[in-house]
Amino acid sequence: MSEQEFREYAAHLAFEPPAGERVEWWLSQILAVLVNTNRAKGKEPVKPADLIPDRWALPESRAEKLKKFKNQLIGLAAFGGKAK
Repeated sequence: MSEQEFREYAAHLAFEPPAGERVEWWLSQILAVLVNTNRAKGKEPVKPADLIPDRWALPESRAEKLKKFKNQLIGLAAFGGKAK
């Protein structure tokens, strides 16, 4: 692949998402229609964006893990020993 071809491909991807992301968006729209037509009265409609998996979520930071662990320890001490 030449540099020119690479630049053209990079420019194309900047405007058009890869096929996998487009498929996830199309499927989320179909699922939203199915869910919303069969939902109970009074419930809020589901948005298609809520049905797309978050594949690029950042992993928990060390500080978040330590905070959860500390809360578990506090829970163990406060409630007699076993975490729920």
